[in-house]
Amino acid sequence: QIDEAGLLAKHLAGIRSRFRDITQRLGGDAGTLIPGMILGDTSLQSEEFAEQMRKSGLSHLTAVSGANFAIVSALVFWLSRFVIRGALPRIILTSGFLLLFLLLVRPSPSVLRAGVMAAVILLARATGNSRSAVSALAAAISLLLLLDPFQAHDPGFVLSVLATGGLIFLAPSIKAFFERFMPSWLAEIIAISTAATLLCTPYIIFLSGEVSILSVLFNVIVAPVVAPITVTGFLAVLLLPIPPLSWVLLLIAHWFSRWVVTVSEFSRSSPS
Repeated sequence: QIDEAGLLAKHLAGIRSRFRDITQRLGGDAGTLIPGMILGDTSLQSEEFAEQMRKSGLSHLTAVSGANFAIVSALVFWLSRFVIRGALPRIILTSGFLLLFLLLVRPSPSVLRAGVMAAVILLARATGNSRSAVSALAAAISLLLLLDPFQAHDPGFVLSVLATGGLIFLAPSIKAFFERFMPSWLAEIIAISTAATLLCTPYIIFLSGEVSILSVLFNVIVAPVVAPITVTGFLAVLLLPIPPLSWVLLLIAHWFSRWVVTVSEFSRSSPS
């Protein structure tokens, strides 16, 4: 016997449905890409577009990853500074948002793994100590492998670990560099995408038997727009009760997502 969904589950399903319906009004492949990148919902994508994304090596963008959680946590942590002073309360609030985000995208094994990696990033932020973060990352890897040893052969698991390592070791230096030219919150969001891409690219090259070498170039080209799509898309979800604001944010996300679609179209003329 299957029990009826609870009130929270129904509410989250309603949010997913409303977000999907609104993005459908944007039209085109760029519109169908947004719910995939924000909520992992690829139901609107055509088979042709899904194959185009796969061939270009960009299909992973529609699988919610540790980088998505890190971008969302960075956004919530920064926004909370306007209402909460202490770092610890802000981290607790951010953790709560991440839990709701995890439930919103539905806790599949890959999403749960991304959530664990995001918890490592939050710990690194809370302690400000990279050594503690390294210990937490090692513990998270051990726990995930104990729960499912076969993940060791899963490229997604390896990429998730590499991305998290990039956020711990590279992101702070990259953020410090960009802070010279832009606000701290924007520098942090750019640093997250850049650090994850830098650490994951060598492994993507290693997987060149499965992924075209050109896909590495495609991933580098689209990397700068991943964070803006994630941020504006997530804010659009939060502001669904205020349709005009949500729609404006989705228009911005749609503008960036068209670049991802344009890059993926290069795969049509590239060698397999």
